[in-house]
Amino acid sequence: MNGVDPLAELLRRAPVGARLDSNRLNRYSLTRKIADDFDGSQANRPILFCGYNPSTADETTDDRTLRREIAFARDLGGTYLVKVNLLSQRATKPEKIDIAEAERSFDENVTLVTELAALTLRAGGKIIAAWGIPKGRKKVRALAAKAENLLTGKSELVGQWQTFGLTGNGHPRHPLYLPKTAWKNLIGFAVPAGSG
Repeated sequence: MNGVDPLAELLRRAPVGARLDSNRLNRYSLTRKIADDFDGSQANRPILFCGYNPSTADETTDDRTLRREIAFARDLGGTYLVKVNLLSQRATKPEKIDIAEAERSFDENVTLVTELAALTLRAGGKIIAAWGIPKGRKKVRALAAKAENLLTGKSELVGQWQTFGLTGNGHPRHPLYLPKTAWKNLIGFAVPAGSG
């Protein structure tokens, strides 16, 4: 990607709005412009959040989790928020995820998340693990653990993931359940030994 502006490429692959499949069952990315830099004093800076699975947010509607992530991204100096997930299937409860559909969309989703995370880093942004404690049926949790291991193990992403804190089992905390000042406490994140 020599000579390519990483922010422009990021926004080409994850344009402002949402990237959903034709039946709107899977959401692969969601991007919001969250700040303007009118005086040119700071560079455009993307902040990528990786959650567990998408809920109700879409091209125009923000859900509670997304609103919290937008606030954190602004506090971190972000001008764009890019939202991706370990699993791409939209469900308000992980127990409702259809394993056959999750498996069908898995490779496409992990490939896109890897590309967007790498572009975010090249554009001077941050990549934040924010998926919380794995939930859902055993096969869904196993698929999410596979995605977690793949994404945190990619050579260009190793050591680059951050989080707002860890659960007792070493999972990245979910933004919805954190205080508003959590953005001040970003720490590095790696997959706990023996997970997945």
